[in-house]
Amino acid sequence: MLGWIVAFISRTPIFAFFEKTLHMDEYRCEWATLFTAGTVEEVLRLVILVLLGIGGDFEAVYSLGLGWSGIETVYYIGQSLFYTWWFADDEYRPVAIPGSALAPSIPVTATNPADNKRVKGAQNHLQNDMVSTKEARRMLGIDRPWWSLMGRTSSMMVHIGLSCWLGYYGWILLIPAALVHGTLYVVWGALMPNHWSVPATSYGTMMAGMGIFLIGLALYGEIV
Repeated sequence: MLGWIVAFISRTPIFAFFEKTLHMDEYRCEWATLFTAGTVEEVLRLVILVLLGIGGDFEAVYSLGLGWSGIETVYYIGQSLFYTWWFADDEYRPVAIPGSALAPSIPVTATNPADNKRVKGAQNHLQNDMVSTKEARRMLGIDRPWWSLMGRTSSMMVHIGLSCWLGYYGWILLIPAALVHGTLYVVWGALMPNHWSVPATSYGTMMAGMGIFLIGLALYGEIV
């Protein structure tokens, strides 16, 4: 649980680094943050496995992955309940979708002229991305909980599978695990909201999750 929380909290400073220090535009900053977050999560997972010294114990490694996915599931259940409440009052109330984040459109003002210019630019961007709450629910799959169930199941298999990868081979599979996890974050956080549909993403990541999970079990000889 601690590992997932640390990895989740790290996303804010990672985003700030890419935006403020490297001066990336919003689109590239979003991709870089998501991919880096997946990498950081796998580094933390490996560090925990090494510190606990449980790499040779399949049941302990499996439990670590299960717990990792469990706390993530609790968070996203809460998030889904909030979205369901937020979008339930009026099907045609406009909301803004900046990138992959969904937020209400709230007027913002600034006293500094330069800040004012940035705020107006952001507001123009939000206005271009305004959709109705009905459309937002469709995009997030809230009206079709089956897709959310598939997403959580895929996430569980990924966390257990990658825990097995790192538990069995350690540093040798750190880069592949980081690449896989970072890519999946980009798919769910950037490609699905902007380019791909919820069903296509759900089926694709489900198959990827099953592959990662089965490879992890095979490493420990749990399947032939």
